Amino acid sequence: MPLTTYAELLDAAIRWIGYGDGVSVPSRITSAAIDAVQLAETDVNDTLRVPEMIKRSVFSTSGEFASAPSDIAKLINVGRLRDGKETSLHQVAEDVLPAYSRAYAGDQEWVALVGLELRFAPAPTVAAPMSGRITYYGNVEPLSAATSCTATFLRYPNVYLFGTLKHLSYYTEDDAAQAKWGERQATEITKANRAAVLRDASL
Repeated sequence: MPLTTYAELLDAAIRWIGYGDGVSVPSRITSAAIDAVQLAETDVNDTLRVPEMIKRSVFSTSGEFASAPSDIAKLINVGRLRDGKETSLHQVAEDVLPAYSRAYAGDQEWVALVGLELRFAPAPTVAAPMSGRITYYGNVEPLSAATSCTATFLRYPNVYLFGTLKHLSYYTEDDAAQAKWGERQATEITKANRAAVLRDASL
């Protein structure tokens, strides 16, 4: 059975722990499977970094700080936009950024990610605002009845299935299954991240 929808993922996870195919499925197991998918997605957001998760967003700011996208998982690039041209900024650690702020003025050259904010140097001002574009790995869109499939799930259904089974095993208190499915999930995430690098070594 293919795993291409949220419903198919739930059915597969429940079947793999011994329900379905004529065996009545308790409502508590169905509810736990729904929870397990959500928890598996947190694993994906924390550890998977693949092209299907890459997003872009434009912004403008007239101050030293600007909000980063709320779903950012890893920053890839911040570019300054002017006259249709994008110039990449140098990403640095926040603790060295004040030195650049003191020593330089003019166009922005440096950026630091500080929590969920971007900090620029030199700082934009009301008189000289900055337009930019951020490229980043974003958290996956949660699967649901309304959003039954996403590009990340379609490409890596094994990551989702093994992660769901791992978290279901916590619910059923099956220590052996926890270890087995946790190891399988970790292996598949490692494979997916390696494949992403092979597809585009620049990432």
